Amino acid sequence: MSDIAIEFQELLNRNDVTEQNCQDFIEKNTELFYTPFLLNHHIHFSSIISKFPLDTSLVTDFVYLTKSSDFWYVVLVELEHPHKELFRNDQNKIVPTSAMTEAMSQIHSWQEFIAKNKNEILRRLNPLIIPIPLRHNPIFFKYLLVIGRNEQKSVNQGMRDRLASLCNDDILICTYDSLITYYKHSPKFKKKCS
Repeated sequence: MSDIAIEFQELLNRNDVTEQNCQDFIEKNTELFYTPFLLNHHIHFSSIISKFPLDTSLVTDFVYLTKSSDFWYVVLVELEHPHKELFRNDQNKIVPTSAMTEAMSQIHSWQEFIAKNKNEILRRLNPLIIPIPLRHNPIFFKYLLVIGRNEQKSVNQGMRDRLASLCNDDILICTYDSLITYYKHSPKFKKKCS
């Protein structure tokens, strides 16, 4: 494992780690940034926006734009605490914890706000799109929630299935360990280790 992956793993394992510690580490080590929904033109301007406000009460942890020849995705990222449990400890049924429910509620709040205020959000993102001839192509919003650790979903297949059922074409949920896995399987990491 690389130094960055080891350092991040050590940070995640600390009892006193905070969401802000995780965000700061990812901002400093952007190789760890996970980019699902990536389209063929990759991350627009190779830029990831930190703390982009949708509204005064709704602030994303990260936003990035990605495009194809036909449309754009605006991907909003929410980082939750790495120690948050995903599911209650119940042998009989798999029930998301209140922390997981609150995190999903945050994503749904973003969706609702964007549905009512899409033009305003796009107006504020427009300076990033203006020089591109594809700026008039349709724009779709996608969401990534990073929460918890792999051991919280790896107890049984039912937990993995339940987590997958919370995802859809617009929302993806992953753990912090998934960021490390993504990084270790990226072409940049493989070149670095060759």
